[in-house]
Amino acid sequence: MDLLTAALTGALVGLGLAVPLGAIGVLLVTEGAERGVRAALPAAAAVATVDLAYCLVALTVGAALAPALTVLSPWPSIAGGLLLITLGARGLLLHLHRSPRVATAPLGPRRFALFAALTAVNPATLLYFLATITGHPALVTTSTPTTAAFALSAATASFAWNTALTAIGALLRRTAGPLLRTALPLVGHSLIAAFGTALILQAPLTP
Repeated sequence: MDLLTAALTGALVGLGLAVPLGAIGVLLVTEGAERGVRAALPAAAAVATVDLAYCLVALTVGAALAPALTVLSPWPSIAGGLLLITLGARGLLLHLHRSPRVATAPLGPRRFALFAALTAVNPATLLYFLATITGHPALVTTSTPTTAAFALSAATASFAWNTALTAIGALLRRTAGPLLRTALPLVGHSLIAAFGTALILQAPLTP
């Protein structure tokens, strides 16, 4: 696989992972609505960083990780679900009891760590890259620059989409009326808690 093909494939793979709107996507929209695009950039970067890390792990270790993930199931899904429920409930409480100014406080490192943990605890991201690389075996046997181009393109596409989600949230907040502006974070945090509940309910409790 040549360098350009690897980069284009990586971009498509990154978008394929990021575009479907799940819990992290809703969180990013809510982050943009509550804090603005600039303050939400650490969250977008955190998600893309974990995507890059998982992509590199899948490229270097490959299918050897799949059995380990099976053994750990369903605990990563349950842990991720509980974390999302806690985050959603906490977000609802904070939104109901704080002034708008508090939401814009500079919390970059903390938000980066939070979103990195939320993304990392979901094994579906790693499984996605494992499945993708299994379908493109040339990525494992190709040169290091080509492999790097694939991984960096995937992460860049993820970051671009994540940033777009925060911009959508900020735009909705800016153009919405007072009632919708108040409702947006409430809906977002409620959806996050709902995603967490669904993640736990769908976790395979038996081998």
